[in-house]
Amino acid sequence: MKLEVKKLNLKYPSGEKALSDVSLETDGVIAVVGAEKSGKTSLLRCIAGLESFSGEVLLGGEKLQNIPAECRDIQLFFENFSVFENKTVFSNLAYPLKIRGERFSEIKPKVDSVALDFGLYDVLEFKAKRLTEDQKRTVALARLFLRDAKFTLLDDPTAGFSKKASGEAFLRMKKAALKKSGVVVYATQNIGEAFEIADKAVFLNFGQVKQTGSMEDMYYRPSFVVVAEAFGDYNKVETTLCADGDKLFVTLFGKKITLAKTPEDLLSEDYIGKRVIVGFRYSGVKIVSSSAAKNGVNTYRFSEFLTKCGKYVGKVETELGDVFVETDEKFEGEFTLSVESAGINLFDVSSHGSITIS
Repeated sequence: MKLEVKKLNLKYPSGEKALSDVSLETDGVIAVVGAEKSGKTSLLRCIAGLESFSGEVLLGGEKLQNIPAECRDIQLFFENFSVFENKTVFSNLAYPLKIRGERFSEIKPKVDSVALDFGLYDVLEFKAKRLTEDQKRTVALARLFLRDAKFTLLDDPTAGFSKKASGEAFLRMKKAALKKSGVVVYATQNIGEAFEIADKAVFLNFGQVKQTGSMEDMYYRPSFVVVAEAFGDYNKVETTLCADGDKLFVTLFGKKITLAKTPEDLLSEDYIGKRVIVGFRYSGVKIVSSSAAKNGVNTYRFSEFLTKCGKYVGKVETELGDVFVETDEKFEGEFTLSVESAGINLFDVSSHGSITIS
């Protein structure tokens, strides 16, 4: 069963455009990634048939508008979830199966199985009002995995959990989601979760698709600066793009760096000799002994340090702007900077879009 979204546009009554020409397709698990107000929730509401839009949403090849709501077989999890406070956890989990007319003998093994998967088995007979907020949210989430709906839509499902519970909830949900036979659309701000749960993703920014593909492509070959920066730890500076025969190069921190790309890889030769944005990750910057200074290479010192995951991130004030470097220890002396050419991305200074062919 395939989900297809074609040139979907959504405009609010105020005239503000929420989604612009959004397209995607999947027959498995797909992540919709973006910051708050990027359009993730609006997209899921359109797929669910809860908004009026232009464009097409095809569920199994049939237009959404032609499928009666009760026949769409879509399950939803939005942040404003609900549970029945005066019913037991078992009754809460069993509810979607009960209203579909299933018998108790069919319902119980399914509920028991999902309760075990989500760590709820020991509280099945508790009324929901006795549960913590994390447990209530887990009940609402687990309810989606009692049956194989054709389409399951999850809107930032771990966002409301406490920090301690969110990781465990995600792991349980990931295991359950990957067992489902239908389409799962997983909307999230969390890049790590998207990496873990989906082979394919759509990156949204202010209602526009900035990139579609694997999370690995987005990390190593971002189509826009905003995509690169979403993964964190990203430097960007402006310099001039030059060509020497069939090779491209930029000068960074007093060093000429030959790029892995060639002039043929550029979207336009007009970029040669022009200012471009050069992007690279903190981990792609190396500090080198200052002995190279005698060759005319620029030297620097760290102006401050931050700590992150047991490593130091040093700030360097350069002629191109501030640059951040990952280091294992605080380095007090002078050094030169070197950037790995394979990790460099080139972007247009106006559109912030990639200027190379991936």
